[in-house]
Amino acid sequence: MGSLQKTFYIYGLLLLGSFAAFAFTDYGGLFGCLASIVGIALSRTIVYLFLSFINFSLSIAFDNFLRVDPIFYFYDGTGVTVGYLCLVSTLLYCVIGMLDMTRKGSGRGLLIDFRFPEVSAGIFWPFALVVLGIAVFVFQSESFVLSTRYDAYELQKYPFLEYVGLLIAFMLQAAKGSRLRRVVGLSVALVYIVVCLATSYRMVAIICSLATFMVIYNGRKVGKPLLVSCWLGAYVGLTYISYWRIGIFEVSLENIFGYVNGRMDNTFTGVIETALIYTSIAKTQGVMENLGYLLGALLPVPNSLIPDSMLYIVDAMQRYKFPGGGALAGFIIYFRYLYAIPYLWFIYIAFKRSHLGGIASGMYLILFITVTRWWLYGPYVIFKFFGVLLLIMLVNKFALGVGASSRRI
Repeated sequence: MGSLQKTFYIYGLLLLGSFAAFAFTDYGGLFGCLASIVGIALSRTIVYLFLSFINFSLSIAFDNFLRVDPIFYFYDGTGVTVGYLCLVSTLLYCVIGMLDMTRKGSGRGLLIDFRFPEVSAGIFWPFALVVLGIAVFVFQSESFVLSTRYDAYELQKYPFLEYVGLLIAFMLQAAKGSRLRRVVGLSVALVYIVVCLATSYRMVAIICSLATFMVIYNGRKVGKPLLVSCWLGAYVGLTYISYWRIGIFEVSLENIFGYVNGRMDNTFTGVIETALIYTSIAKTQGVMENLGYLLGALLPVPNSLIPDSMLYIVDAMQRYKFPGGGALAGFIIYFRYLYAIPYLWFIYIAFKRSHLGGIASGMYLILFITVTRWWLYGPYVIFKFFGVLLLIMLVNKFALGVGASSRRI
């Protein structure tokens, strides 16, 4: 059976099953879990494998709202139903699965296999110094999680910290060919990650860890059982850190799975509720207002350069209280399904052309290192990272040009 036929049969059945689970049962969340397990088993790329881990946990939260405890803290029920949101989310997941199964690569069946853009060795030391300098800045600006001066509610939010993941990836790629640069590059990356973990910037640490992992293991065989074990270990470890940051040092098994006072209340239930709130807001907005917000979400520049009238989050926060984040499916509905076009275009280019190098491989890298962000926290993430990628590639292209000129002299 060819790849396209296999894809059609497996994900075609999953798509039909999604509609059936939505139309006739309350088991859409459990069906999402099943689809995620299929995705883990059949995934051909590291991006889809990690997305499957995340979607499995999200599907459990969907099932909790659909069958076990359909009570929300913030959502008033005026948007779409949780079952419909679950359907849209599962359909998006299956579409990405189709792209995963039909992705072209070197044919070696590697989970991590993409052609990194050509990188100048000349950017290594400047990038290493920048990353180290930012680590020193965080170290001096924030208190450590276990220190008496630490207060989770006074933690400063520096959005630029997560973009350092791209700097680390290019720095490590520039280190290839020199043992000294490799040792220094890995040491700098480790220092930055440890500092971010110690000061409770968990998401930043995750992004930078994934960037380091992606570059080091590109082209190497990594077993799925090992990756599943590492994911579970990281999930438990980061859960403990989340409790330590608020002064709780005795964490039970119930808390690790996100139960608070007998109710499931964790990141995944929170992003579902936020997504539902956005579907409620969408019903009150005009087309032109929504298009303005859509453009603001697509611009690959910092929010500080975008007018408030084009920032949907600014307007939404004035009207609602949010538990945080927001499942991607909710934003697809919020933007009247138009957002699916640029999002799927980005994913399509990344999956289909990352083996050719250039910008597409950078887009593929972004999808992986920010996988928890764009599926669970907001739709703007990959496009903001894309802007940083373009800036880094301009710097790199200049360095390549300087290097070529010096060789000709």
